[in-house]
Amino acid sequence: MLGSPAITLLHQDGDLVVADKPAGLATVAERDPSRDNLRARLEEQLGARLWTVHRLDKDVSGVVVLARTAEMHRRLSLAFERREARKTYLAVVRGVPATTDGSIESPLREFGSGRMGVDRERGRPSLTNWKLLRAVPAALPAPACALLEVHPVTGRRHQIRVHLHSIGHAVVGDPLYGERETPATGPAAAPAPRLMLHAQRLQIAELALDVTAPLPGEFLALLGAPATSTPRAPPA
Repeated sequence: MLGSPAITLLHQDGDLVVADKPAGLATVAERDPSRDNLRARLEEQLGARLWTVHRLDKDVSGVVVLARTAEMHRRLSLAFERREARKTYLAVVRGVPATTDGSIESPLREFGSGRMGVDRERGRPSLTNWKLLRAVPAALPAPACALLEVHPVTGRRHQIRVHLHSIGHAVVGDPLYGERETPATGPAAAPAPRLMLHAQRLQIAELALDVTAPLPGEFLALLGAPATSTPRAPPA
């Protein structure tokens, strides 16, 4: 990945690296191992082998942790498997929820072509908690939008995107779930700059890990608000 922009590091030590993944970059190699991805770019940037622990969808930005050692890979993988890793996302969604918070407990399964959906008979148990942070002015890419703080308890593929779509509040800029329902004319037809979903924070108490990624510029432009948090600086 020579010539590619450097990946911003939010934290690094001898055991792990926490990166701020940009939207549009796959976490790991997909079908073609030679294609650009976060892990390969970081391995080149740091000159070291890294182990993947979890993934973000290609169009999602934010916090990703990778292990530097096999032992830390085991410990991190167990933390995710045991649901000890608390993940906080920010999502701009279409419409404003009628309540200030809620839980979505809808089983999910893959329906083909990489698309997930709710299936109450054959789906895997899935739970997402969300909280309304604020409404977004109607002059933006939808008649009304809202900024949500989202906590996925389970880790199914496309879980947040499918769950929010299932309650009538699809993530703005999502081409798979909900964006096709946008009217063809009027302010609501304005294209979103990207999938408006950002992995803002990752906390693993057992490892004393608590890292926050700043809001990307597309979020700041859409929300018209300053960043509310500063990432932990990597050690010298």
